Order: sequence, then C-alpha cells, then structure tokens
Amino acid sequence: MMLLKKLNLQGKLALLVGWAIASMTLLAILSLQDRSQSLESAQNLALSVVEMGAGVIERYQKQEQAGALNREQAQKLAIETLRNMRYQDLYFIIIDADQRLLLETTRPDLEGQPLRGGRDANLLSNIVADLIDVTRREGGGFVTYEWPRPGSSKPVAKVAYAREFVPWDWVLTSGVYLEDRNYELLGAILRQILVIIILAGPLLALFFLLRRTLQTSIQGGLQLARDFADGHLSRPAPIVADDELGQMTQALNQALTNIRSAFQMDQVDWNQVAEQRSQANRILSMAQSAPINIMIADRNLQLRYMNPAMERTLRELEPHLSVNVTQLMGQPIDALYRRQDDLRRIASDPAYLPAHLPHKATLTLGHEAFAVHFIATHSPDGAYQGPMIIWERLTGEAESPRPREVMEKAPVQPAVRDAVDREREIPQTLQSRIEQILQAVKAAATGDLTQELTVTGADSVAHMANGFNELLANLRNSMAQIGQNAQTLASAAEELTLVSQQVGGNAEAASSKASMATSVADQVSNNVEAVAASTEEMGASIREIAQNAAEATKIVASAVTMAQNANATIRKLGDSSAGIGNIIKVITSIAEQTHLLALNATIEAARAGEAGKGFAVVANEVKELAKETAKATEEIGRKIEAIQMDTGSAVDAIGGISAIINQINDIQITIASAVEEQTATTNEISRSVADAARGSTDIAQNITNVAQAAQNTLSSANDMHTASDEMARMAAELQQWVDRFHYDESPPYRSPGHPRRAGLRAHR
Repeated sequence: MMLLKKLNLQGKLALLVGWAIASMTLLAILSLQDRSQSLESAQNLALSVVEMGAGVIERYQKQEQAGALNREQAQKLAIETLRNMRYQDLYFIIIDADQRLLLETTRPDLEGQPLRGGRDANLLSNIVADLIDVTRREGGGFVTYEWPRPGSSKPVAKVAYAREFVPWDWVLTSGVYLEDRNYELLGAILRQILVIIILAGPLLALFFLLRRTLQTSIQGGLQLARDFADGHLSRPAPIVADDELGQMTQALNQALTNIRSAFQMDQVDWNQVAEQRSQANRILSMAQSAPINIMIADRNLQLRYMNPAMERTLRELEPHLSVNVTQLMGQPIDALYRRQDDLRRIASDPAYLPAHLPHKATLTLGHEAFAVHFIATHSPDGAYQGPMIIWERLTGEAESPRPREVMEKAPVQPAVRDAVDREREIPQTLQSRIEQILQAVKAAATGDLTQELTVTGADSVAHMANGFNELLANLRNSMAQIGQNAQTLASAAEELTLVSQQVGGNAEAASSKASMATSVADQVSNNVEAVAASTEEMGASIREIAQNAAEATKIVASAVTMAQNANATIRKLGDSSAGIGNIIKVITSIAEQTHLLALNATIEAARAGEAGKGFAVVANEVKELAKETAKATEEIGRKIEAIQMDTGSAVDAIGGISAIINQINDIQITIASAVEEQTATTNEISRSVADAARGSTDIAQNITNVAQAAQNTLSSANDMHTASDEMARMAAELQQWVDRFHYDESPPYRSPGHPRRAGLRAHR
C-alpha cells in the first residue's frame, strides 16, 4: 500500500497494465499441459479403449459359460464386434497363446499368421513379445514403440496398453499415436500465445496513449503552477484532451490570462500605494491619539476599527453590554444597540442606513448617556463605504469634552476631520481588499473552494479578484466533475465486482456441472458401447433364429407329411378293425353254435348213462370253452369298437394337427421373412450405435474442454475481481482527494458587472 502511494500516475498505470498482462500469461501457462501430461492423456485413452473391448469379450465369454454359444461361436462374434468398433484412429489387436494375430484391423493380411521369434526377429515380433511380456508379468501394462501410420511407411511414436484375457488365453491391445497429442499441445500453445498478443497489443497501446495524454496534461498543469508561484505569467499549459484534466488546464490558462490582463490593463503604482499607506498611518496615528470615541464599520455594518478612547469607554460600559469588548471586532455593530429600539433599526439594516445619514440618536447605558453620531464615509469616486460612529458623552461633560468643542479648540481641526474622512478609505481600499484576497487564497489552499471575492472596481486588484473568482469557479466545476467521475468510477468498479463475482459463480457452477456432465458422458459412452456390443450380439442371435426358423420350416414340412401318412395308416387301421369286427361276429356265431352242440352232447351223454360219462365230461369242457370264447369275442368286440372310435378320433386329431402344422409352417415362413428384415435393421442399428459411440466419446472430450474453459473463466473472473477491487480503491482514493475540497456550497460565479455584486470600490 505504501509503495502504491509513492508511485506516480504513470507507475500506477504501468503496474495495472503489467498486472493484466501477467495475469493473462499465468492463465495461459496454467491452461497448457506439459509433455508428461500429454503422455498420460494418451495412456488413459488407450487404457479406456482396451477396457471397453475387454468388456465386449467378457460378455461373449459369459454366453459361452451359460451354454448359449460354444467357444468358437463366442470368439468369432467377439472378434467381429471388435473389428467393427472404431474410435478415430484407434483399433483393436488380439493375440492368442500361439502368438498369432487373431485381429488386426489395419493389416488384415497379418491375421492368422504366427509371430514367434526372439528379440532379433522383425519389428512386429518384438512388439508382440513386449506386449505378451507385460501381460504375463503384471496382467496388463503400457508399451511404447514406433509403428507407421496406416498408409505410411515412416514409423512414429506410439503407446499401447495390453491386457490378458485369461479364460481364452488372449492378449487384447490398442495404441495411441503420441504425435497427435503433441500436435494438440503445440496448437494449444500457439493459440494461447496468439490470444496474449491480441489482448496485450491494444492494452499496451492504450497504456502508452493514456500515459502520454495524462503525463502531458498533468505536467503542463504542474509547470503552470510552478511558473505562477515564481511570478511567470506568460507560459500557458498545453491542452491535449477534452477530459476533466483538459478542462482544468483550460481553466488555469484562463485564470492566468485574466491575471495577466489585469496587470497589463492597470499597473499598480506602488509609489502611490506607499504614499497612501504613509498618509493612512499618519491619519491612523492621529485617530489613535484623539480624545473622542470613534468606531468605523463597513457597508455591511460590521465593526472594522475603534480607537483607544472608544475601547476604554466600552470597557467601562462592558457590564451593560450584551457582548464582550474583545469579541466586537468583525461583529455587527447592532450588538451595542439591541436594548434601544430607535438605534436597533439604523444599526442593523445596511440598506436603510445610507439614506438616513448623517444621523444622531441618544444612547443610555447604565447611568451614562451618549449622543451617537452616524456619519457616512465615501471613496474618492463617491462610493459609499460605511458609517463612522462617534459617541459623545452627555453625562460628566466636565470630565469629557464634546467632539465639537475639541474640534473647534484644536488647531488641527481640518486635519483631524480630513483624517477621520480618509482613515476609512485606505484600509478598506487596500488592506481590507488585499486581506480578503489573501483569506480566499488561504482558504483555497486548504481545500475550501466555496470562497468568492466581492472586490469591485477597475484596478489591478479588482481584476485579480475577478480572475481568482473565475479560477475558483472553474476549479469548483472541475472538482465537481471529477467527484462525479470518481463516484461513477466507484459505481462501475462496484458493478464490475458484482459482475466478476457473478461470472465467477457461474464459471464455478459451469465447471461443476461440466465435471458432472463429463462423468455422465463417460457413462453414456460406456452405455452406448455396451449397446453396440448388445446390438451385435442381438444380430448374431437373430441370424441364429433365422437359421432355426429355416430348420423349423423343414421340420414342419416333414411333420405335415408324417401326419398325412399317419392319417392314412390310421384310416387303414380303422378299416382293418372293421374287418376284425366281422370276423369276431363269425367267431361269436361259431361259439354259440358250439355251445348249443355241447349242450346237445351233454344231453345225449346223460341218456347214454354210464357209457356216456366220458363224453359228457368232454362236452362240458367244450361248453365251457364255448362260453369263454363267447366272452372273449365279446370283449374283443368291445375293444375293436373302442379302437374304431379312437381311430376316428385319431383321424380327426391328426387332421387338426395337420391343419395346425400347416399354420405353423405359414408362421415359420413369416418369421423367416421378418427375421431377414430384422437382420438388416439390426445391422443398421449396429452401425448407428457405433457412430453414436464415436459421437458420445467426442461429446465427453468436448465437455472436458468446456470444464477446462469454465475453470479458466473462473480464474479470469477472480483476476477481474482483483482488478475491480484495485479500481475501487483508486476511485476511493480519488474521492478522498476530491473530498478535501469544498466546492458545492458557494453560489454560482457572476461576472463583475452583475447587478447583485457588492463590495469595495477601488482607490485611485
């Protein structure tokens, strides 16, 4: 703070401009990342891409574990999915346990080739060996190497991240070219340098322009003040601008011109002044020694002089006065006459008194009575200057001679009267007027610009007073304008502070939201990549569904044929069962006849007696067999009828099944067509999702840039807040300097010819 006070205006401007340029440079340095940060950024990008690809492989491996796919199918789908996933120039490479390239997007000709070999093998073998080594040791890691870009033969630096996928014994890797990151860093540096040059150029130009303008104006005003102090009135200050400093310089030049013109128009005759001062001293000495009570007031009825006789008389009467005698000088004379109405009017109204002079009244104070004589005094040109008051003691006349008697008896009566008439003139024309000018100058030196000189006339003192009045008026106007500008500057600084705080809050909120958006964008990117993998998986499933639908169509066609054959067979079975029923009827008839024959044989055996017993037994057995045969044929008949009924139902059911199978066949054909269309749609979705994945990654990167820009904006807002505080401090300091001057209580300046102007006339 002390250093700022010691600096001149040029130093303060240079400090402000230097602070602004240093702030911009610091912001540029903080916004740039060095080479190690660029390498770290490339490593993070390669790591995130490999982790994304590993997630795709893990999904297909889980499908293999669930039995939905065999290993060959799962690996094939995983490779094809990763082949179609691209982000800018990034791609995937898969190496199996035999060091064969299963996937190399930019060099398909290398896929399937073994790459075994030691460190002396070709470049690709060395790179693959390094990738496998880092995965065997740590499960995953970074490898830096040189590899040409696609379509080029020149090797450039590249960093890759490799990760081992243990279930399938794969190594998944992806690399990032460091040259791209270096170009981005170089571009950022060049952009920051360009921004600093663009911003610093106008700022420096404005600084030099302001320095030149302010320095010329201020130095011109200072030189004018020094010349004026040294008595040189012929060197006006140059005006280089129309601002407040230019107006102040113009006012000083005008005041200097007025003062110079005053001295040129009416040069003071200092010999005459010395003679007048000597004569005034003689007259004053005579008044001092006169035995009469004399006091003199100005035209505003303020006491300016009293001789020793008057002072002694007033001290004797002080107990009867309302004021202290030592405080009378410069006070209105009506303080001596407030207890007497006839004198109060004439002693308190400056406009009333001149028309009623000379005037005589009686004043009583205590036991003393005085005849008070008011006599007008005039300048040589006849201008009224104020009253001279003489107190004539009416009581105790023996002790105090009357003024008339003194004047008649004194041999110097004409000289005393002339001295009394001229005594008021010289102090009022020279001493009072010069003292008034000196008091105004002293007041202005202390900062009081509200003074206004009332000296009139056409001599050099009056011209000097008029020039000083114009100078004060111009200074008041300039200081008022500077004060208003200081207030405006303070208000602007306050508004700038509020704006910087609001910008800082908005930048901080934007930075926070951008950070959140970055996380969300990363999540969206991961989700989109997951959707891409799921879409590819869905495409594979749809293709499998199409194959199954085609197989199902064939099977349904076979089922229709078999159902038709079964229907024909069952119809034949129905016909055969009907024939069996007829045969059963014949067997039933034979069994009935056999039963009748067995009854007849039994009857005949009974007639034969003992000789027919054996035949009776046989006949009985035949009868029983006939019964059993009848029962069996009856049961067979019922079964055949049931078979015939079931055969009819089976025929109807097979007919319904045939119809349903035909419907299934139609549906399978429709499904096959829909699956074919869905396959095309899924392929389109897969491409769109891949594009969305690339777009979401770009969005994440852009949001990261927005977050960085918001952080830079926050830093700039803080610097702007600091600058606004410095501006507010400078405005407050300027306001303090302005407040040292009092300029808003005086009436507006009027020219010497204004009718309301009043004051002393010049003595010639």
